[in-house]
Amino acid sequence: MNHIHKLQIDLAQAQATIHSYKAQMAQFSAFLCGPKFTGTENGERKDWIATSDVLFALREMQSQAEAVGEDAATNLRHERFAQSTRAIQWRDLTV
Repeated sequence: MNHIHKLQIDLAQAQATIHSYKAQMAQFSAFLCGPKFTGTENGERKDWIATSDVLFALREMQSQAEAVGEDAATNLRHERFAQSTRAIQWRDLTV
């Protein structure tokens, strides 16, 4: 694999990971703004959240985003392989 293809794969992986992080952060923000954490109940604020819940959510975001990035890199590798295979087959046919 040449250097440019490796950089393209790395870029695709990073972009997919970032996109996944953004989507998951938006979902978590919406969850935090939901009825479970807004207003009052029995005269007490409902905006308390356990740090363990936040840490769990962050670990989930990280593992999911990394998986999405790996999938993007794998898909691009397969695409590059298919393109190189087609190019080789075309050259073999024209010789």
